[in-house]
Amino acid sequence: MLKPLSLTLTILGILTLSIILITQSPLTVSSPEQLTNLTENQRVQAKGIIIEERIYQNYKVLTLDNELKVQVPKSTPYLLNKPLAVLGVYDNFQSPLIKSIKIKY
Repeated sequence: MLKPLSLTLTILGILTLSIILITQSPLTVSSPEQLTNLTENQRVQAKGIIIEERIYQNYKVLTLDNELKVQVPKSTPYLLNKPLAVLGVYDNFQSPLIKSIKIKY
């Protein structure tokens, strides 16, 4: 009797937490100082014009005019001096940056 009830409650709890995480709106970030107040893997969005592009082995790091750094896939086209809007997660492993989930250029 107890095992089916605990399984049902566990599944309902996981579904509830998933819905909360999915429907949570991302924070808008406009400077690197705002990133210091965030926890890792928090969803953020940012906009800016790309002023620098660095290519690494599997990804690119784009620097925006507001000094934010955004990690994008290496297959992203050359976007220097073009506007970029990004939805991603905050990462502070090597340096504070935004790992992109979705980009618009």
